[in-house]
Amino acid sequence: MYGGSDADVKEFLKDVSSLANSQGGHLLIGVDESAGAASALAPLPGDPDKEVARLENLIRDGIEPRLTAFVRAIPTGTGFVIGIRVARSSYPPHRISARKTNRIFVRGTSGSYEASIDELRTMFT
Repeated sequence: MYGGSDADVKEFLKDVSSLANSQGGHLLIGVDESAGAASALAPLPGDPDKEVARLENLIRDGIEPRLTAFVRAIPTGTGFVIGIRVARSSYPPHRISARKTNRIFVRGTSGSYEASIDELRTMFT
Protein backbone atom coordinates (compact mmCIF):
# COMPACT_ATOMS: atom_id res chain seq x y z
CA MET A 1 0.00 0.00 0.00
CA TYR A 2 1.14 3.52 -0.71
CA GLY A 3 1.24 5.46 2.55
CA GLY A 4 1.21 9.19 3.13
CA SER A 5 4.96 9.79 3.37
CA ASP A 6 6.65 11.88 0.68
CA ALA A 7 8.44 8.80 -0.66
CA ASP A 8 5.20 6.77 -0.87
CA VAL A 9 3.28 9.58 -2.58
CA LYS A 10 6.08 10.14 -5.11
CA GLU A 11 6.27 6.39 -5.83
CA PHE A 12 2.51 6.20 -6.40
CA LEU A 13 2.51 9.21 -8.71
CA LYS A 14 5.53 7.83 -10.57
CA ASP A 15 3.69 4.55 -11.17
CA VAL A 16 0.52 6.26 -12.41
CA SER A 17 2.18 8.93 -14.57
CA SER A 18 4.61 6.45 -16.16
CA LEU A 19 1.66 4.33 -17.33
CA ALA A 20 -0.04 7.39 -18.88
CA ASN A 21 3.20 8.46 -20.57
CA SER A 22 3.67 4.98 -22.05
CA GLN A 23 1.06 2.47 -23.19
CA GLY A 24 -1.33 2.74 -20.24
CA GLY A 25 -2.15 -0.19 -17.98
CA HIS A 26 -3.48 -1.38 -14.65
CA LEU A 27 -2.11 -0.92 -11.16
CA LEU A 28 -3.31 -3.33 -8.46
CA ILE A 29 -2.89 -2.44 -4.79
CA GLY A 30 -3.41 -5.28 -2.32
CA VAL A 31 -1.77 -7.99 -4.40
CA ASP A 32 1.56 -9.61 -3.54
CA GLU A 33 4.05 -10.07 -6.33
CA SER A 34 6.92 -12.40 -7.00
CA ALA A 35 9.45 -11.69 -9.76
CA GLY A 36 7.17 -9.00 -11.19
CA ALA A 37 4.05 -11.20 -11.40
CA ALA A 38 1.00 -11.27 -9.13
CA SER A 39 1.28 -14.20 -6.73
CA ALA A 40 -1.44 -13.80 -4.07
CA LEU A 41 -4.07 -11.44 -2.73
CA ALA A 42 -3.03 -9.30 0.24
CA PRO A 43 -6.31 -7.48 0.97
CA LEU A 44 -6.17 -4.03 2.51
CA PRO A 45 -8.00 -3.24 5.75
CA GLY A 46 -9.96 -0.09 6.47
CA ASP A 47 -12.46 2.04 4.59
CA PRO A 48 -12.25 1.40 0.83
CA ASP A 49 -14.17 4.58 -0.08
CA LYS A 50 -11.77 6.73 1.93
CA GLU A 51 -8.73 5.10 0.30
CA VAL A 52 -10.17 5.46 -3.22
CA ALA A 53 -10.86 9.16 -2.56
CA ARG A 54 -7.32 9.67 -1.23
CA LEU A 55 -5.72 8.08 -4.29
CA GLU A 56 -7.99 9.97 -6.69
CA ASN A 57 -7.03 13.24 -4.97
CA LEU A 58 -3.32 12.41 -5.23
CA ILE A 59 -3.68 11.74 -8.96
CA ARG A 60 -5.72 14.90 -9.54
CA ASP A 61 -3.50 17.22 -7.50
CA GLY A 62 -0.06 15.67 -8.04
CA ILE A 63 0.22 15.16 -11.81
CA GLU A 64 0.30 17.82 -14.54
CA PRO A 65 -1.39 18.03 -16.92
CA ARG A 66 -4.24 16.24 -15.21
CA LEU A 67 -4.99 12.76 -16.42
CA THR A 68 -7.89 10.38 -16.13
CA ALA A 69 -7.48 7.27 -14.03
CA PHE A 70 -10.31 5.00 -12.94
CA VAL A 71 -9.89 3.92 -9.31
CA ARG A 72 -12.09 1.14 -7.90
CA ALA A 73 -12.16 -0.84 -4.65
CA ILE A 74 -12.86 -4.54 -5.08
CA PRO A 75 -14.15 -6.31 -1.94
CA THR A 76 -12.47 -9.63 -1.11
CA GLY A 77 -14.27 -10.78 2.03
CA THR A 78 -11.34 -10.00 4.32
CA GLY A 79 -10.67 -6.50 3.03
CA PHE A 80 -10.36 -4.97 -0.41
CA VAL A 81 -8.03 -4.63 -3.38
CA ILE A 82 -7.76 -1.40 -5.35
CA GLY A 83 -7.61 -1.50 -9.14
CA ILE A 84 -6.48 1.56 -11.07
CA ARG A 85 -6.88 1.77 -14.84
CA VAL A 86 -4.65 4.36 -16.48
CA ALA A 87 -5.21 4.97 -20.18
CA ARG A 88 -2.42 5.89 -22.55
CA SER A 89 -2.43 9.65 -22.64
CA SER A 90 -3.29 11.58 -25.77
CA TYR A 91 -1.35 14.56 -24.41
CA PRO A 92 1.91 13.39 -22.82
CA PRO A 93 4.11 14.02 -21.06
CA HIS A 94 2.63 14.11 -17.59
CA ARG A 95 4.93 15.22 -14.80
CA ILE A 96 4.84 14.72 -11.07
CA SER A 97 4.27 18.11 -9.48
CA ALA A 98 3.60 17.09 -5.86
CA ARG A 99 5.92 17.31 -2.88
CA LYS A 100 8.52 19.55 -4.53
CA THR A 101 9.04 17.11 -7.41
CA ASN A 102 9.28 17.98 -11.07
CA ARG A 103 10.05 14.76 -12.90
CA ILE A 104 8.67 12.84 -15.88
CA PHE A 105 8.62 9.04 -15.95
CA VAL A 106 7.86 6.40 -18.57
CA ARG A 107 7.36 2.68 -18.21
CA GLY A 108 9.23 -0.12 -19.91
CA THR A 109 9.19 -3.87 -19.55
CA SER A 110 11.34 -3.73 -16.43
CA GLY A 111 9.43 -0.94 -14.66
CA SER A 112 9.28 2.85 -14.47
CA TYR A 113 12.25 5.10 -15.15
CA GLU A 114 12.89 8.79 -15.68
CA ALA A 115 12.41 9.86 -19.30
CA SER A 116 15.52 10.70 -21.32
CA ILE A 117 15.89 13.87 -23.37
CA ASP A 118 15.21 11.92 -26.57
CA GLU A 119 12.05 10.37 -25.09
CA LEU A 120 10.87 13.83 -23.99
CA ARG A 121 11.48 15.22 -27.48
CA THR A 122 9.37 12.42 -28.94
CA MET A 123 6.53 13.05 -26.47
CA PHE A 124 6.52 16.79 -27.17
CA THR A 125 6.44 16.44 -30.97
